[in-house]
Amino acid sequence: MFTCNNHFLDSNILLGKILPSNNFKIFETYFKQDFNRNISNRIEKESNRVISNSRRVSLKLLHYFKENILDKSSNPLKSDNTLVKIRNEFLNSYIGISFPEGVKKDRFTSMIKNLFEEFYDGFQEDLITQSTYNIDNFIKETINTFRYFSKDLNQIILTK
Repeated sequence: MFTCNNHFLDSNILLGKILPSNNFKIFETYFKQDFNRNISNRIEKESNRVISNSRRVSLKLLHYFKENILDKSSNPLKSDNTLVKIRNEFLNSYIGISFPEGVKKDRFTSMIKNLFEEFYDGFQEDLITQSTYNIDNFIKETINTFRYFSKDLNQIILTK
């Protein structure tokens, strides 16, 4: 039986190994197998671009909330509506742009909604207390997280 031990990786496989996803175990198992893995310069650049675009979108959303959350009412009963309104204002600032921040429009909207859900409790607390404590921490965590993602990507590329 013929087997091929040379694999050419694409960016989905590289990013699946690094970024959190439901398929992490599959990628982990694949990388434990003894194959020669090849990565082209184009795939390397594409993977780095995806990580940096995701980082930029995350930080833009956090900074937008930081700038706008203190201007809004701190009525706890209206905090849900207020936060959704801020999120929608952020999304509306990109109307008419096909690739906001270098990301396809549908993917961009999905990213914003996922980030919004992830950071929601902290946004709500900051809105009610009229502070930016949680958002400042989210910004630091986001910078550190994407620093680790880039480091992990470079580690995989160096061991190819």
